[in-house]
Formats: sequence, C-alpha cells, structure tokens
Amino acid sequence: MLGQIASVNTFTIFGPAHGSAILALILLGGWLLATGRRRGPDSPWVRRTCVILGAVQLLNLAAWHIWTFARGAWDVTEALPLQLCDIAVFVSAIALFRRQALAFELTYLWCLAGTFQGLITPNILEPFPHFRFWQYFILHGGLVVAALFLAVCCRLRPRRGTLFRVWLASNLMALVALVANVLLDANYMFLCEPPPTGSLLDFLGPWPWYIAGEEILAAVFFAILLLPFRRSTA
Repeated sequence: MLGQIASVNTFTIFGPAHGSAILALILLGGWLLATGRRRGPDSPWVRRTCVILGAVQLLNLAAWHIWTFARGAWDVTEALPLQLCDIAVFVSAIALFRRQALAFELTYLWCLAGTFQGLITPNILEPFPHFRFWQYFILHGGLVVAALFLAVCCRLRPRRGTLFRVWLASNLMALVALVANVLLDANYMFLCEPPPTGSLLDFLGPWPWYIAGEEILAAVFFAILLLPFRRSTA
C-alpha cells in the first residue's frame, strides 16, 4: 500500500514531489539548526527564528481553514483541531514563543514520534503544486523542524517524568477525540480507522487492536527520543 499511488490526482508516496519536499525540508532544517546552534540560545537570531517558525505554523493552519471555508468544504467532522498535528501547532507555538517546559516536551515527543511519520506516509490526495500539498508539508515539516530547533538551538531539555506526562496528555487528547468521533461520526486521531493513504497503523492489525499497538509504539518511540537527555530525565 505504501508504494501505491495515493489518489487519482497522482500524488505518489515516495514519488518525485514527495522526495523533493523531504529534501527541501532537510536542507532548510539543517541550515536553521546549524546556524541557530552556532549563534546560541539567547541570540536575537534564534529568538526571531522561533517567532517566525511559530507564526508560520499558525498562519498556515489558518490559511487551510480559510481555504476550506471559501470552497464550502469546511466540515466539523474534519476541521476541528483534534488531530494530533493540529494540536501540536498550538503547543509548538507556545514552546517557540515562550519556551515553556511542558509545551516543549509535548512538541518534542509528539512531533518527532508522530508528525515525522506523517512526512514519511502523507495523508493527502492532492499532488504538487496544489495548495493542499504545500499546506500539508509546511505544517508537518515545520513541526519537525520546530521540535529539533527547540532542543538543538534553544537548548531546552525534557524534565524528569516527561515520558509519563506526554503519554498521559496524549491519551487525554485521544479521549476528547473519541468523544467527538462518537458525537460527530468523525475519525479524529484515526481512532476509528487508519488513514486511507497508508501508514504505520496498517502493520498493527485491524481496529481496534491497532490502537493498543499505538500505545505500545508511542511509549517505545518516546523512550528512544528521550535517550539523548537521559541525564536530565533520570
């Protein structure tokens, strides 16, 4: 499934446009991280970059809502900020603007464990250069860059108990999404079925068993991502 064409509109997972978007993200992200690390966490350049990264994410999400509303396609079953990456936009903005500890922990683990997977197996139907293509990769790529920028350039560190706090917050958000799914007949956080375009969930079994697999994988990914900070989280 992962190598198949994701839609009749010719967006292809691992195709040229997908690969080019990933390459652009690596180049831009690498430059930002290298420059920010060299200048230091309290430099004006790093502080300005934090503001720009946060503002771009908020504006990008707002643009999607305006675009869907203008097309008459805004739907309460899809547009509420109950997908993990949409929630991460607001949390990452708090971390970038204020360097708040919990917001950083959530951004770091959510974006590198979850959003990163969205870059590898995008849940979109529209090909390059469609607006949705740009909006999707700016959002997901920006979140990954933001998580790394906060850790590498702002030198924020997770605190003791981070894994449990983020795991608990993730499950609380999933509970809110589940209630919305029941009330609205929606599929927020893919709790009712996996994405139609293919994802890691396809390897975790059918519903509802893949949700249990998600819980286990999340804990494993969180633990791996915290290894570089094991002294501060021990």
